Amino acid sequence: MALTAEERKGRRQLYMKSYNKKYREANKAKCQELTAKWRVNNRDKVYKHKADWRKNNPVTAHKGYNRRRRANIADLTDLHIKGVLTARTTLRSKDLPQSLIQAKRAELKLRRLIKDQ
Repeated sequence: MALTAEERKGRRQLYMKSYNKKYREANKAKCQELTAKWRVNNRDKVYKHKADWRKNNPVTAHKGYNRRRRANIADLTDLHIKGVLTARTTLRSKDLPQSLIQAKRAELKLRRLIKDQ
């Protein structure tokens, strides 16, 4: 039983896919390092790919945005606190000193405690 060229190509792709998966699992740290280097060197491609994905999957992208936003609010991250401090002002987040961010975080924690009681 002779295989057609398409069948041979399909089998070869499946073999390479399983081989690559085994290699990546065995050399996880090395693969992550190489991927990180590639992403730094090919920023334009990465940004374009992400933008295209968000454009083609707006509902999923929005769900991810909301999930990250809720996590930032719950954890009182610097990103959330900077947003609170700069909302409806002419300030920029890079203008805020870390001490002000820490003070605002403490204030928000106190407000949450008072609200819960």
